[in-house]
Amino acid sequence: MTRVSERSLLGTIGFYALVPGLLALDWAVFRYLLGTDYVAWYLANGALIAVGTAFVSRIWESVESLGRPLISTDPVAYYGACLQIVGVAAFVVANSGTSSTAGGPPVGTERFRLDALVEPLDRLLNALLMMVVFGLAVGWLLFVAPANYLVTLVAGAPARQYRRYPDKRVIGIVGRGLHGRNAAASLKIGRFQQLYVYETGVEGSPTLTPDEETILEEERERDEENVVDLTFGRNPFATTQTLAGLVVFVLARVV
Repeated sequence: MTRVSERSLLGTIGFYALVPGLLALDWAVFRYLLGTDYVAWYLANGALIAVGTAFVSRIWESVESLGRPLISTDPVAYYGACLQIVGVAAFVVANSGTSSTAGGPPVGTERFRLDALVEPLDRLLNALLMMVVFGLAVGWLLFVAPANYLVTLVAGAPARQYRRYPDKRVIGIVGRGLHGRNAAASLKIGRFQQLYVYETGVEGSPTLTPDEETILEEERERDEENVVDLTFGRNPFATTQTLAGLVVFVLARVV
């Protein structure tokens, strides 16, 4: 029992030493191998990295499922999610090199003859590009993720607050209001339409009732753009990375 407890304690210490250990390693690599300062490099490029990551996260929506640990104040949860992302990248790279079971173009057609010439080149280029993608993912894990954790402690505050209180929302409805609920704001859109803005899950304005949820669903079915969720932080990872770009930009000007 004592050995198990000691092993668990050592494992916990090791996990929590991961981020500061990697930061120290990155500082040493940049200082002694690359002849530059790691902090200066990150501040010079961190804003672009954060905005680019936020943009990619909107394309690769599966990242959103990792939104909670990626904005966590717990370094173990945060870096565990980072490892999962690199693991997914490794799987994608490995999958790109496997053969397809689907049949190719019909033999004898012009398209088939062209593919027969181009496919070997495509295979080579695909393998090279996938190696670059995986290398970038590993580089991000080693050199960007550790410093990004510190930035996320600040930039992730709105997203973490949203996750604590998911019922606290700001919802906009075009064209009609919710009967019996006072709108926080009413804005004219164009000439004939009105946007009604509601706060929910706050004092004086409770969460939406089932009947109100039905009304919103009917409005979405009629026109998807009739209902908009204006809640700040509702996309945790993308919101945090966008704010991270702002935080790094300000730090680069101050430091």
